[in-house]
Amino acid sequence: MAMLWNSLRQEVMGTVDDFRTKGAFGALRDAALDATDMVSDAGSWLKGLVDGEPEAVLRAAAVPAVGAKAPLELPDGQMAEATVLEVDATCDPPRARVTAEGLQGPLLVAVLAPGVALEQGLLDSLKQELQGTVKEFREKGAVGAFKDAALDAVDLVGDTAATAASG
Repeated sequence: MAMLWNSLRQEVMGTVDDFRTKGAFGALRDAALDATDMVSDAGSWLKGLVDGEPEAVLRAAAVPAVGAKAPLELPDGQMAEATVLEVDATCDPPRARVTAEGLQGPLLVAVLAPGVALEQGLLDSLKQELQGTVKEFREKGAVGAFKDAALDAVDLVGDTAATAASG
């Protein structure tokens, strides 16, 4: 739990530093650009998941640091040396945004130890969830689906807060 608080503290301090050095407009502009990149990467990953395309995997014994080089196993089985741009160690398996020579742009990939296979069960469940979300959008429209998602988020936050307060 202390690690989570330290991580949160570092993020808050980084945000404060951004506001000091770039000003409010500059910091918010950078945040919007970062959010756009993340949504684009996630969208590409989800599209490939729904289409059933195999995904690339970064091979590393441990979660690599930003700027590290690691082997990237491409969907066709070829290997390339990738440079790590960003890391999300909070998900399982961890994910990294990487770039490598010959790629059109950065990729969002799973980080796995050499020889470890990517679990297709997880991908299948994500694919089913995504297909369910698309179906819900078609049935209820964007506003109805967003309203349901917002109500679900409120319930989740409320349940989490109640659990945290009681224990």
